[in-house]
Amino acid sequence: MVLLAVAVCVILAGSTLVLLSYADDQTLATIIAPAVFLNFCAIIICGLVLLQFERIALERDLLTAALTQTSDYHYVKNSQSQFVIVNRNVAEHHHFSSPAAMIGLTDFQLATQRRAA
Repeated sequence: MVLLAVAVCVILAGSTLVLLSYADDQTLATIIAPAVFLNFCAIIICGLVLLQFERIALERDLLTAALTQTSDYHYVKNSQSQFVIVNRNVAEHHHFSSPAAMIGLTDFQLATQRRAA
């Protein structure tokens, strides 16, 4: 991802330099200067978005590693009480072959109505 962002920056900078070499003062003021400013803003925004996605991916990987390594029974549910992530021990306790098989299920799908409530 970072390599792609760098490539886009190089292409935009190169195209801007080519445009500047062929421009007169009027064209520079009306077209090229705003385009250069917008390209600069787009590059900054793309960089910030990439940094945010990398931070989110790091947090997700850390949570996954923590849940995988622990020997306890751990799970995370969303606001609809569906399993979002479970570790292997929870999956084996409910007789599932992998934790991914439990994603999206609720307690009502795993136990009797009386016990789930």
